[in-house]
Amino acid sequence: MKHQVDSTKICSLKNQFENLPDPRSTINRRHLLNEVCVMAIAAIIAGADGPTDIQRWAKAKRQWLETFLALPFGIPSKDCFARVLARVDHQLFQECFLAWIKDSIPITNQSDRKTIGIDGKTIRRSGDKLSSLAPVHMVSAWCNELGMTLGQIATEEKSNEITAIPQLLDRIDIEGDTVTIDAMGCQKKIVRKIIDKKGDYVLAVKGNQKKLYETIIAYFDEAVGERSVDANVRQHVTEDHGHGREEARFHYVSALPKSSPIRDSWPGAKAIAMVIRQSEDKHGNTSEDRRYFLLSRTMSGEKLAHAVRSHWRIENTCHWVLDVVFGEDQHRTRDRRLASTLSFLKRFAIGLIKQHPLKDSIVGKRKRAGWNDEFLWEILEIQR
Repeated sequence: MKHQVDSTKICSLKNQFENLPDPRSTINRRHLLNEVCVMAIAAIIAGADGPTDIQRWAKAKRQWLETFLALPFGIPSKDCFARVLARVDHQLFQECFLAWIKDSIPITNQSDRKTIGIDGKTIRRSGDKLSSLAPVHMVSAWCNELGMTLGQIATEEKSNEITAIPQLLDRIDIEGDTVTIDAMGCQKKIVRKIIDKKGDYVLAVKGNQKKLYETIIAYFDEAVGERSVDANVRQHVTEDHGHGREEARFHYVSALPKSSPIRDSWPGAKAIAMVIRQSEDKHGNTSEDRRYFLLSRTMSGEKLAHAVRSHWRIENTCHWVLDVVFGEDQHRTRDRRLASTLSFLKRFAIGLIKQHPLKDSIVGKRKRAGWNDEFLWEILEIQR
């Protein structure tokens, strides 16, 4: 039986944009802002890449769109889509989508802590050497448990992540959640922001914080010997086998003494951690590396393992998909604001597609959404 469009669902999505300020002048407003936004996300899910593709898709699907959109002046032009997506208030635009997700996705364990990984990604072809235009660099927050991007900020350089991360934290709710960031984000201002917002953190520590780095190394060199582990150190071991390689990870967590200078220097610091990764390939070649972390709360080795592995899922389940499935690295949009909005829509689309229970790849689901209106509608309903 043909799937019937539930107008209450699409109304919920459209209504989220009712209070979004329209960037267009009143004389140039013909197409409804909320309908332009709905068409944009639906088209991106179905395979569109930018404003031209969004308009092509909307024209092809006009009959279907008219079952739940008014379209008083028909399908907007590609220039209309480009202008709206480039000029809309980015922060409020993201908040509208996230409010819709909050209302639409049932979260059964509201009390459970979520892990939010913050990391950056460069859209490599968005730069122009002749115009001395640097590629757009996106800093985004990925919630592992929801499989969703919670927000993002565009910067001109990777080094600007240090100033962008506090701004991004201001935009998202992290109370009771654990924020994970790589070593570039191990900064006292960032740590203070996380604590002020009642979140916790697991931060990678490297040589950019030399004193802290050397202190943690010295501690674990003494506490974790070849044959014994200090009784104050919690530990957990994981093993992975596959792709011709065997890996073992040893996770160690130690609470900081109240007299530790690290506690005084780093807001909220309660513990330090080390992860040793040992691997062996099918030829018998072995390797080992060690990573160190600063924690705002003492946790078990098992929870540390979850936080550390969850952080890299932003690379595997979001950034990799953006490049391979959505071709983001090849996108040549020079308009920084348009590039930022399209990037967020693609990240958001990944989250919606992942919610659908069908056992298929994101590529497969995206193709189905482009071919089958009912399947696209199932994705937009995001019930899981």
